[in-house]
Amino acid sequence: MQPLRVMVAKVGLDGADRGATVVARVLRDAGHEVLFSAIGVTPAMAAAAAAHDNVDVVVLTMPNELADRLAGMVVHELERRGVRSRVVAAGIAVKHLEPLLLRVGVSAVVGAAPTVAQIRAAVEVPPVVAA
Repeated sequence: MQPLRVMVAKVGLDGADRGATVVARVLRDAGHEVLFSAIGVTPAMAAAAAAHDNVDVVVLTMPNELADRLAGMVVHELERRGVRSRVVAAGIAVKHLEPLLLRVGVSAVVGAAPTVAQIRAAVEVPPVVAA
């Protein structure tokens, strides 16, 4: 697989960055170019950074119940800017929100304590397009 440009973004007010750091390290160790956003960026800021840096994938790390709303806002902002980056959601609370996240345009969801293989698969494997 060819290396990807990936941005790991902490959207929302959560200040914990351990999960985002782990995801970034796994992807870096897999040979991808990883950019790390500041903590607490808005959906518009995340989308603007993804557009500016021409990333292939945006990984949103969010441990809260607002994950579907925040991810939907990021997807909307990317579309508004004409950016075709895939969006992956990761975090403690996101796994049970998976149907909602997929509905708002997220291509993959990684729950709490994922394996290296799960992180890589979510980012590296193209999404399945529903018929």
